[in-house]
Amino acid sequence: MTSVPDTASFPASRRSRCTWLALAFVLFVAGWQGATARPTHPWSGIDDFTAYLLHGHNLLEGRPYADLGDLSDPELPDANLREAFPPVYPWVLAQVERLVPALEGAEAPPLGVNVLAFKRVQAVIFAAQLLLLFFVFRRLMGDKLALALLVVLGTNAFLFQFREFVRSESLFGLVVAGLFLVMAKLDEQPSDAARRWVLAIVAGLLGWVVYGTRTAGMVVPLAVLAHELWTRRRVRKPVCLVLALTLAGMLLQKLMFASVVGGYLDHAKARLGPATVLENVRHFQWELERILAEGLPDGLRSVVVMIFGALAAYGLLSRLRKPSLPEVFAAGTLAMHLLLPTDSAWLRYLIPLLPVFVFLVLVGARALGQRLLGAGDAVALVTAGLFVALTVPGHLAQPSGPLPDGPGTPDAREALAWIRERSAPSHVVGFRKPWALSLATGRPAHLYGLDHLHAELSVSEQLAHLERMRTRWLLLRHRERRDVLPFKILDYDDREVLASVIEPHPERFAERARNSEFVLYEVLEPTR
Repeated sequence: MTSVPDTASFPASRRSRCTWLALAFVLFVAGWQGATARPTHPWSGIDDFTAYLLHGHNLLEGRPYADLGDLSDPELPDANLREAFPPVYPWVLAQVERLVPALEGAEAPPLGVNVLAFKRVQAVIFAAQLLLLFFVFRRLMGDKLALALLVVLGTNAFLFQFREFVRSESLFGLVVAGLFLVMAKLDEQPSDAARRWVLAIVAGLLGWVVYGTRTAGMVVPLAVLAHELWTRRRVRKPVCLVLALTLAGMLLQKLMFASVVGGYLDHAKARLGPATVLENVRHFQWELERILAEGLPDGLRSVVVMIFGALAAYGLLSRLRKPSLPEVFAAGTLAMHLLLPTDSAWLRYLIPLLPVFVFLVLVGARALGQRLLGAGDAVALVTAGLFVALTVPGHLAQPSGPLPDGPGTPDAREALAWIRERSAPSHVVGFRKPWALSLATGRPAHLYGLDHLHAELSVSEQLAHLERMRTRWLLLRHRERRDVLPFKILDYDDREVLASVIEPHPERFAERARNSEFVLYEVLEPTR
């Protein structure tokens, strides 16, 4: 198999030209995403967004970090929302909110914050991540293919569509890429260079920031240690410092903030086993098909992923003797997610792994092309072009105009106005998206939806749940569930709640308002 070219041997003018091309491309991507983002948020993913934002408010205002204002039922833990998120991304959003005021006038944001500003900052973060990945992978595959990888990622329809969700993936990818780059520079230093220790300190701090952005960053110290032992058979002193600083930061965060580590581990303990791994393998395959070839027939998508998967496997075999840190990190992250039982978010979990997957596909295509045709780079570039061509149908399916789902729709705005106008500040509201409702209305809220409650609960037990929560209002959605964006992102409906709980008990629920999407009920005191 062909060896990776030594990029240091390339003429300086060529390297400079590739760098300027990469910079121009990422600026184009940032402008493209920022200009096309829309000023509200889908209901899908809004729980995470509003939780990040409320955490940020707590950081700025000195309140308990994990207090998100939602109410919990200790007798029904499955009806409550998750633990707190790590603090780095909420802190970033808090700085954006402090610097950029909310929109004003007739189109004031329904959540009371400028969601569009967050999306545009996220577009810049994504572009910066791409640029750092270019500098990381040019060391491993040369300038031309690193630039091709950059174009594949920057034009991917799924990553483009993800601009509508204010989530931590882009920042996570940025700090991970920064860690990779600093570690690569550390490896390039002579053994007696004092600069190695400066780079080790920076890498150690970045290792914590990765974990502080997403709990999946717990893989960092394991990946750094495994990479060091696999490639060098020992752990160098500067790398020991990297590990020490990363672990110290993780411990300090654990002591200072509530985090989701317990949630990850509790889920894994509950359902850890071969069946979970097989289920996740199937889901990752399906989601990879959607990321790479949305818009193609199902059978053809499977063929595409099998071909790319075979090329990635071939590329991996060519690099097993001395894998890079990105490859080891991706392998550890994938292993963690395969072991972790989950009912959703496979697409999100694949995002940090996508750069390494594309890298391995291009490396495999180059090695195979060199072996069969003597034209490795040409075959790899054609493969990159195929990546881009396959994502075109996904771009063509992108909707335009206002988002058809979320708190920004006219019906949702009206429903949130009902709560503000008809309820007192102390009234408790049951709603499928309680954090978003609390952010928009200032009312205490709790999660209410039958799929979040125990399936075996009787109607009387559900009514008792509402009593324990002191629920005064229920905001329910009677519209049928439907696809609202490409890639099969669904909204939700509460028709089962209406049919089984509300409508059979008119003595307990009084309808106070209705539009084509939502219905508001006042919860009446039971007759004794």
